Amino acid sequence: MSSSTRVLRNDGLGSAVTLKLRPLSIQIDGSAWDGVTGIPLLDDTLPPEPFTPIISRSDDIFNGDYFIVFSTTDRESGLSSYEIAEARRGVRPLNLSWRSATSPERLQDQSLMSTVYIKAIDQNGNERIVTVGPLHRSYLLPVFFMLLMMAALVFYYRDRLYPLFESAARNSNKP
Repeated sequence: MSSSTRVLRNDGLGSAVTLKLRPLSIQIDGSAWDGVTGIPLLDDTLPPEPFTPIISRSDDIFNGDYFIVFSTTDRESGLSSYEIAEARRGVRPLNLSWRSATSPERLQDQSLMSTVYIKAIDQNGNERIVTVGPLHRSYLLPVFFMLLMMAALVFYYRDRLYPLFESAARNSNKP
């Protein structure tokens, strides 16, 4: 409504009436609706529905880079937005760096060694976070620890094993 809007009284003289503007709220079947946005005003405390994101790759999308596809619904107030975060092992969920997302979304970590977090947010601010991955893992660290353990065992048992190998070598050299 603009500031030049006028309301005239049906009194035969067209007398002006003072306007008082208030937010519109309509009750339908016991549910309140916001007259401006058309969004139901519910006591929605439930997060969006569970969903399963899928990581894929196609030459037709994002120049063949890996991307993630996701979708869910919210029965109470409807979906508002999605956010995405990618993090390598050791990053706590509270320290994630979230960015706005739409499906399909190109993944920043093309090595697929990060866990991908997708957050669905409904109109009332309720959130559901699901995770995917990591799809590829680095085996360098476990192999390093396995080699370190083997070296420690050899070092620990060398004094016990050395006499066995020495006597076996002497016996094999006898005619």
